[in-house]
Amino acid sequence: SSYASFLQADKSPRERKNQGLEEILREVFPIESYQGQYQLEYVKYELGKPRYTPTECRQLRMTYGRPFRVWLRLVKEQPIEE
Repeated sequence: SSYASFLQADKSPRERKNQGLEEILREVFPIESYQGQYQLEYVKYELGKPRYTPTECRQLRMTYGRPFRVWLRLVKEQPIEE
């Protein structure tokens, strides 16, 4: 399905194509501080196991969800001394 290809949940971070959620995260990051001293870089994301199945959620009148974890790296630029 298009949702599955968007999430690429069945792929390890190294196997993911640059599409869907992976592409969005790569487009947004890195984020740089105003003065350029710091940079927040995207490393990878993981989707955890859902607590309930979609069917159980419908029966319990709950929304379906699963944990979404993103690994980021904060980089501080070192001043260059001459």
